[in-house]
Amino acid sequence: MGYKPDYGLRLMNEGIPSDVDCFFYDFHLFSLTVLSRGQYSTMVEQPCAGEWHALSLDFNQQQLDQILSKATPQLAAFLRRELTRDPSSPRTINFEGEVAFGVRARLGQLQKLQREAFVPFVVQEILPTEPAAVHDLERARIELDQIAQVGVSLFAAAGEAPLVISGECYAYELDRLSVNQHQPWHWTLMRAALMALAALRAKMPVLAAYELRAGLVRFFLCANDLRMKSSTHALLASVPGYVECGYDALPLGHMRPVAYWAPPATLAALWPLPLDARPGPYAIHAGNLLQFRSYPEADHDEGLALDLAGPDYLRLPIHAEGRLDPEGVSYVNRWAELVYPDPTRYR
Repeated sequence: MGYKPDYGLRLMNEGIPSDVDCFFYDFHLFSLTVLSRGQYSTMVEQPCAGEWHALSLDFNQQQLDQILSKATPQLAAFLRRELTRDPSSPRTINFEGEVAFGVRARLGQLQKLQREAFVPFVVQEILPTEPAAVHDLERARIELDQIAQVGVSLFAAAGEAPLVISGECYAYELDRLSVNQHQPWHWTLMRAALMALAALRAKMPVLAAYELRAGLVRFFLCANDLRMKSSTHALLASVPGYVECGYDALPLGHMRPVAYWAPPATLAALWPLPLDARPGPYAIHAGNLLQFRSYPEADHDEGLALDLAGPDYLRLPIHAEGRLDPEGVSYVNRWAELVYPDPTRYR
């Protein structure tokens, strides 16, 4: 690995404190470094803001045992033999293959070497091996008036108080959002939202949502004092069907959340809550203007299989974690639980 800026040092310089949990749902162990008896480390590359960074992860013997439980028997046996032969000499053990696992970690202490400085991540927990099924997803509880400025629409009728939330708006032609009839346009928007939020790495929460209006999709990034990067603008302007952008207001009653960023490093794809408590797997009909909720695939009765029903339909993922490739952007899937402000406060 050639020189790369340190990811932990970057987060520390951005003001991320050492008591904040950082989740890596798709971490890969490619080598094992012995620091001392029972203390280990490994290093991987992590994309951030369009640039590859070095990420160092430190862990103890108990955590190593948990990691090795996820390895192939041959690899686990090889590493245990190496450590039994010499458990304490500082060195790096290289091996064929890799071990994938999820981890919750926090920033450690600043380490200064002769020519560089870095901040390792210290493991707090090795996450369970099996990802949760999508119907067991956690909820992302989002209080809208804590995300961005909320107000009353200037076009409200007398006696009504339809609330809107402000944000950066990108307009797209709906019929051009899909690459083909089998590419759901909702996923095109969600993927762009995840990419944009990962690139922004904002210091405040950011909600990505959209509304449908007269053949247009109006996509919003909503946050307090959000500063757009030119690279993020270029990414969103490259989405098929792009028309224009500007600062605008999104009616809360029409909004469809697609992604959420919670600093320092939580990126979530947001899915509408199911109609009822029946189990999945689930799908959505994004073209339904009256209702935007997940429904069991068993209810799909359009005469065509879900995958052939057209770009308005999208099957929900079956795992709680996801990854955009080839960009290497990892995210979690969450049910969107929006908390709407009291409209009487705005009359």
